[in-house]
This record gives sequence, structure tokens and C-alpha cells, in this order.
Amino acid sequence: MNKLILLSLLVLNSLFANDIIKRMDKAFLDSYKNYDLKCYYFRADKDALVQAYDKTTLNSDNLSRKFTLNLEGQSYPFSFMVKNSAGSNSYALEFDEGLTVKGMINPKDFYRLFEFGDAGFFMNEANVTRKSQVLSKIKLSKIKCNIEFAKSKAINLEGTVHVNVHPHTRYDYQGLTTDKVKKMYRDYKSYVLVDGANRQGFRVNLENFFSTGSYKLTHEIFQTFIEVPNETPLVISPAGYNDYTFPESGEVEVILTGGNHNYCIWNNTRNLMWGLFYSTSTAKLDIIYKKDSTVLQRSGIIPGLSYKRKEMRSGNLLATLFEKYPAKRKTYHNAYNYYFEKDFVLRFKGLYKSLKYTYQDGDYKVESIIKGNGTRDLEINLLYK
Repeated sequence: MNKLILLSLLVLNSLFANDIIKRMDKAFLDSYKNYDLKCYYFRADKDALVQAYDKTTLNSDNLSRKFTLNLEGQSYPFSFMVKNSAGSNSYALEFDEGLTVKGMINPKDFYRLFEFGDAGFFMNEANVTRKSQVLSKIKLSKIKCNIEFAKSKAINLEGTVHVNVHPHTRYDYQGLTTDKVKKMYRDYKSYVLVDGANRQGFRVNLENFFSTGSYKLTHEIFQTFIEVPNETPLVISPAGYNDYTFPESGEVEVILTGGNHNYCIWNNTRNLMWGLFYSTSTAKLDIIYKKDSTVLQRSGIIPGLSYKRKEMRSGNLLATLFEKYPAKRKTYHNAYNYYFEKDFVLRFKGLYKSLKYTYQDGDYKVESIIKGNGTRDLEINLLYK
């Protein structure tokens, strides 16, 4: 009888493994159907926000989209286009008032075009082909545009949402988060972020894409410990990079579990804030780190977030490491908080009037009111529970 039960469990585990692999493979293939043009007014030091007012259009030799730059109460409509002709890639940004920027995209720029964050494709005044009064009213170099391939659709946030980040065996190698996360799948609207190769988009050949309207990429499937309910969406999120959208007002609570807290979850925290800042939402954002359902890796993405190998011999669960090494816990929190409070949120000062910011794990608490140059009063709380 025991052998029969064991055999049944092995069969069920095998079926589950095959099912989740198929689901992850489909999530990657679905992301390869996506393409989009995005533009931002980057690191705005005054009230400035770029908003798209139509969808990206695919034509026979180009991608195009229309935007509006809202700058200090004034609106400046413009369009952005990426084009391939005879194997050469070019871009064009044109304001309705006449200002036009055109140029060729060399291989180096083409790579940068797809990168997230600081290293984007910025407009250059040296490439202005037609001037107008708009040039004196805006900082052209602040406008950053990029083209996104192989990216999942944004997660639409509303109320309380559970996001399980990269629950595979490379991170949670002891299965320490399994039981807690299974319960959270039942209790909350949940999403699972699937790990993959970063910056896949730059591998797309634009000439082939425009001629066929499609592209193909390869991917690696990471095994997962935790059974994912069929109703729980899988979202491709290389290194924690995926998009979020926010309601216009109210409160949003995002519960983060999985791994790694000192890399992919750190990145995902940035993406959550990025999504709020580059919107018109005034929703309060609570980001909850569940210490008993979150793991970390030995080397952190920034200084202060790393642990020694011997410190992690008993496991890499966040709750355990914080409890066993209180001095390291304080160093860790100092580094994590400093990055977000003293660096990251300051890059968006033109997008809020005030930002109420809290970072707390029990007796470790930092609170501040950060003044900006925008119009919204925002609140962001990073909370460990």
C-alpha cells in the first residue's frame, strides 16, 4: 500500500511538472507576440509627464505611436517612429508644432534602445532636422524613447495583490517558501513572475520583424517547487522587470514573496514605484515583504545586501537570516532604505508635489516627507511582515 501511495505521488508530481513547464513555455511564447513603443520625460526635475494617447501601430516598415508631453501645464503632442529601410534602422520624433528629430540607430544605440532604466535611447539636439519654438520650452535630451519586445502585458493593480517572484529551485533551493505561498495563492489575487534572460528585445531583427510582423526568440524554463493554480497568471519578468498599472486613486497593497529579495525583488520594487510615478494615479502604495516567504542570494545587487556563505548554511530565508544576524540586518536595511529614500525616488521629483515615505521592519523604521516639483501628493510604504 505504501509503495502504491508513493507511486501515485510520483505520478502526480510528474504531471504537475509537465503542466507548469507547458504553462511557462506558453507565457514566453505569448510575450513574443508583443511589441510597444514607450517614451518618458526622464528624471524630470519639474512637473513633466509623457502620456501615450493611442496604441503602437505596426506598418510594413515601421512602428509608430503618438504621445503628449505635459510640461508645467502645457501640452506638446508628438509622434515617435522606429523604421527599417534596406537593412538600416532609423528613428524619428516629431512634435505637432514642427520640431523634428531624426537619426540613424547604429548597433550600439540599437542595443541601448531596449535597455530599461537609466541607459535608454535619448533624443539628441545634434540630430534636430527641423527647429521650432518647442525646442526652447523643453529639454530635448530629457525625452527617452524605447521599443519593447518580448514583454508580458502589465499587471493591473487594484486592492491587495500577491506577487510571487521567481519561485524556482535556483533561488529557493530548500523549498522554504512553499507552504506559506500555497496558502497565499488561496487567500489573495496572485501573479507568478517567471524568470528569463534579460534584454531579450535587442535580439529581434527589425528588418525581419517588419517584413513578417512577427519574431521568434528562445528561452530557458526554470523549474519551480510550488504548484501554481491554473487561475494564477504567469508573467514574464527577467530579473524582476515587468510593468504595473495603477488605479487613479485609492490604496494598493502588493505582497511580495519568492526571491531573491536582494536582487529580483529589489528590481521589482523599482518597477512598482516606476509604474506609480509615470502615471497620473494618486493611489497609496504599500509594498509588503513577507519575511517567512522570501529568500535572498549571497551577493546583493548593491553594497550592503550580501551575506557570507557560512551565514547561509542553515538556509536563505529572509526571516531566519534577520533573526540570526541582527547586526547584519541593520546594515542590510540601511543599504536597502538608503537606495530608495536617498536615490531612487529623488529621480522623479518632477512627478510629485510631496512623497510620504516609510520603510519599516519592526523596530527599524524610517519616515520622511520628500518635497517635489509636481502636483500629486503620494505615499509609498516599504513594510516587512
